[in-house]
Amino acid sequence: MKQQLKRVSMALLMTMVCFLAFAQKTITGTVKDSQGEAIIGASILEKGTRNGVVTDFDGNFTIKVSGDNPLVISYIGMKTQTVKVAGKTTINVVLEDDAQTLNDIVVVGYGTMKKSDLTGAISSVDTEKLTAKGATTVMENLQGSVPGVSITQSSSRAGGGFEIEIRGKSTMGSNNNPLYVVDGVISDDINWLNPQDIERIDILKDASSTAIYGSRATNGVVIVTTKSAKTQGGKETKPVISYDGYYGVTSAARMPDFMDGAQFMQYRHFRYLTPMDETGNIANYAAQNNWGMTLGNYKTAYLTQYVNGAEDYTQSYLKNVLANGTETNWRDLVLRTAAQQNHYLSVSGNKGETNYHFGFGYQSEEGIYLNDEMERFNLKGTIDTNITKWLSAGISFNGALTDQSTVDDSAIAQAFRLQNFCRAYGEDGKPITNPGMSEYLGTSGDQFTSTANPMLDFENSEYNCKTYQVLANLYLMLKPVKGLTLKTTFSPNYIHSRTGQYEGSLTPARNMQDNRA
Repeated sequence: MKQQLKRVSMALLMTMVCFLAFAQKTITGTVKDSQGEAIIGASILEKGTRNGVVTDFDGNFTIKVSGDNPLVISYIGMKTQTVKVAGKTTINVVLEDDAQTLNDIVVVGYGTMKKSDLTGAISSVDTEKLTAKGATTVMENLQGSVPGVSITQSSSRAGGGFEIEIRGKSTMGSNNNPLYVVDGVISDDINWLNPQDIERIDILKDASSTAIYGSRATNGVVIVTTKSAKTQGGKETKPVISYDGYYGVTSAARMPDFMDGAQFMQYRHFRYLTPMDETGNIANYAAQNNWGMTLGNYKTAYLTQYVNGAEDYTQSYLKNVLANGTETNWRDLVLRTAAQQNHYLSVSGNKGETNYHFGFGYQSEEGIYLNDEMERFNLKGTIDTNITKWLSAGISFNGALTDQSTVDDSAIAQAFRLQNFCRAYGEDGKPITNPGMSEYLGTSGDQFTSTANPMLDFENSEYNCKTYQVLANLYLMLKPVKGLTLKTTFSPNYIHSRTGQYEGSLTPARNMQDNRA
């Protein structure tokens, strides 16, 4: 009986082994990218099991699977594919690039590296995060988005510059600016780019940056990758048109609380009319400091008019200003609520072996000061084509025209310096040349300041700067034999600026010569 059971068990075991052997089948195949290049080290895994292999140097693989279990094929930076093997013994797979997983890849000077291998890579910012803030300049959008990177605005003017420090100061000198690299080409800055045209920004620091770019990268490297044509493995796709727009307003914030007319008169009274020495003696203090005026003269010129209500004060322009509330708010004359906007239109697609991407951007920004404006036009184009299986070529260019207008710095300073009693315009509606020394203020004792009227600069001067900038990258790539790639690149960078300045005869720079009829 035992012998019979043993024979039956052995028969069942042999049957199961034969069944499993019959159920398994061998699958062979290749894995390539969208350009037809073999992918080395791609993962081939039988779904639901731990059975897997990787591709060899030619992208080939061989795997035994149970029944018709599908295969999961994956590779870093590419979209994972699940392939059915029912009725197949050979499969050929083409993996496409995946923009999401590319976040783990950093483009450096001579190729790509894993982000984990770059110890000096502080952070990466993609286009979605970069444009979320809605500002018109790249640096303003980047501000506060990258740990370890300090970005401060050096000017409140429209299109004003920014100062960036990566992990603090790196030099004893005044220049702490990092090295900017746009699509592999070194640039002076990146504010001339349209934020909507940027695919991603990678920031490098320390050994990683200097090993690639040398001593120029002492203060770090900001690597900018703009949007480009996407390869589709020779497939033809319809053009994709996209639009991004933004509109916003800005205004002066945290303005100091300036004195009004009554507060200024109180300040002037206590500052100039009641000086005392250490013993409380007013007359001695005035005499010892040789003010050039006796205390009596001060009382006649100021105290009598402002406090005692003498007749000349009754007819004083200053009293009328206080009584009627007709003070001049100089800050309101030169400040404004400014508008800013950014529009970007792009089209991309594929036609055979040619991939293309074109974009046009328009930016407009008003400064919070009058006559302070910036306009910028951006033009972008990228074309990549496979001429043959072993020859490919491409061109990428970014162009910008920036037109900036502003006003003299001294005019803004004067607007914050003048007192509210000073009138900006006369009865004829024209700016008063010296509002602090005009006939409206009465006697010489009422003259406050010789500061020129800032409105003369705002209405009679113009400062303009036009900048043309083009950055291009042309390449020719040759693959004479398998495993060998030869690439030559031509990367021109052109910048031209033209600055114009006009100052009318009424401006302080021209001695305010009033030749008006």
